[in-house]
Amino acid sequence: MNHAFLCFSGTGNTRDAVEVMAASLRTKGDQCMPPLEARGRSISSNDRAALSLADHLIVVFPVYAWAPPALVLRSIRSLPHACDLRRSGDAHRTDEPMTATVVAVDGGNGGRAVVTAKRSLRRRGYRVVRTARIGYPENWSQFMNPPRPEQANSMVAEGRRHATDLADAIHHSERFEHRPTGVRAFVLSLVGGVFRWVARRLLRLLFVADSACTSCGLCVRSCPVATISLAGRKSARPRWAYNCESCNRCINICPERAINTSWFRLVSIPALILAATAGAIPLALTVFDPVGVVRAITIVGAIVAANLIVLAFAPTLHLVEHVRPLQRITYASFTRTSRRYWLTGFKAATYRPAVRKRPSRRDGSR
Repeated sequence: MNHAFLCFSGTGNTRDAVEVMAASLRTKGDQCMPPLEARGRSISSNDRAALSLADHLIVVFPVYAWAPPALVLRSIRSLPHACDLRRSGDAHRTDEPMTATVVAVDGGNGGRAVVTAKRSLRRRGYRVVRTARIGYPENWSQFMNPPRPEQANSMVAEGRRHATDLADAIHHSERFEHRPTGVRAFVLSLVGGVFRWVARRLLRLLFVADSACTSCGLCVRSCPVATISLAGRKSARPRWAYNCESCNRCINICPERAINTSWFRLVSIPALILAATAGAIPLALTVFDPVGVVRAITIVGAIVAANLIVLAFAPTLHLVEHVRPLQRITYASFTRTSRRYWLTGFKAATYRPAVRKRPSRRDGSR
């Protein structure tokens, strides 16, 4: 059997699981194509041609807030229809849709992430014959302290054993389904949807690059969705755009540990939202003087407008953060002393050329 992998890995866990599965399948006589990286874009014509020769698609992804990453779901939706792939491949094949396996790599609880990905694959015509989860170390360093090295190594070894067992089940065409049920699983799936659509975009506002930043540009080159850019005249610092995936690659990969979660932003942004809301509601009621249902609609509209205005101007907080007398406050962070997680041997792809720092006036260059 010829297997094709579609995967995304923020800090190496998912990629490691894919490599273990592929190696195990090859030892059993199966063929495995080089993994296709999910980046939220349509696959190239070369990848499409290679995918049409596969018998089985294996989608492997990390779990963010009990849900698949948004870029993985976008990549699934951009896949060619399974029946189209079968027709464009070997002429001797039937028109039956390609089979698929969905694997979630999580730090302890994947929620219904595999169910969400399975639904997206089925909409593209793929026949999902098995779903599973594999446990690896937690890497959400923006808020959680990753496990100690010895504990992480033990978790990686356990994850590799599960990946090997899963490859053996795939080789023998065993069918099974990991499908969490109950109220808790349903609530977590709702949380995952909110994270995918809204929260991941807001969490990027809490990142700050402190004075340890050397403007090396590694975070810029390694960002899978090119959401990070270097900006600033005296010392260029990374800034995060709206389409951040919250994969936490940047905070974990920074060689100077300069990227952290800002206490200043964590406190000031909600405070500004509350202040703006408290001022917007009476102002709207005074200006429009609504009654009945219109009054309730006006209040909701004022709250939404206040939130949008604050969030639109939140990125400008960097103007205050880089004022030297205030940096003791603006650079304060609970993640500064936290561990970082990066799977040994994992090399993140670079998507853009090296970033050149702007010349400084002090060195006489122009």
